[in-house]
Amino acid sequence: MMYYVYYIIMIVAIFMVILYMINKNLRTKEKLIKQLKSQINDQHEKNKKLLQLSNTNRRRDHRVEVYNTQAEVLISSTEDDKFQKIVGKKFVGTMSDISHSGTKILSDYSFPIQGRFKVTVNFSLLEENFSFNAFMIRKEEHLNEKEVSYGFQFINVSNRMEQKLAFILHKIEAERRKKIS
Repeated sequence: MMYYVYYIIMIVAIFMVILYMINKNLRTKEKLIKQLKSQINDQHEKNKKLLQLSNTNRRRDHRVEVYNTQAEVLISSTEDDKFQKIVGKKFVGTMSDISHSGTKILSDYSFPIQGRFKVTVNFSLLEENFSFNAFMIRKEEHLNEKEVSYGFQFINVSNRMEQKLAFILHKIEAERRKKIS
């Protein structure tokens, strides 16, 4: 009978050692999970900051947001023969932002940008009319919106027109600052 008690004590002791090892292993894994969660959260915060930095204006010229400014775009030429049928076509859009070197225009009109298109962009800011030759350099299609945005780079801009546009853009920003103050 005494041997049975020893066997039972041994089995219980072995069982307790096994439970202790399992518990210790579990705590180690829980610590590792906490560390990994912390690293994931840290990386998530870093990614957020990088995304914010990547969304900042990386263009060489300061962009000014313009609201409800209509622009007319005339497609004047293309280097690709298969797009010759759209040369001479016009479309209307809403300017999103502008600098003295280019603009971004939102439009319902969508056409391919594989070719290099030269256009004329006509618009008015603060009752001043502007007409610039430009190259279409970017097209962004948005999945959730029906509008397409196009990026235009102004070309062959005279100093006088560039200064006139810079003056108007400065005036727009000054008026916005007044409203904020």
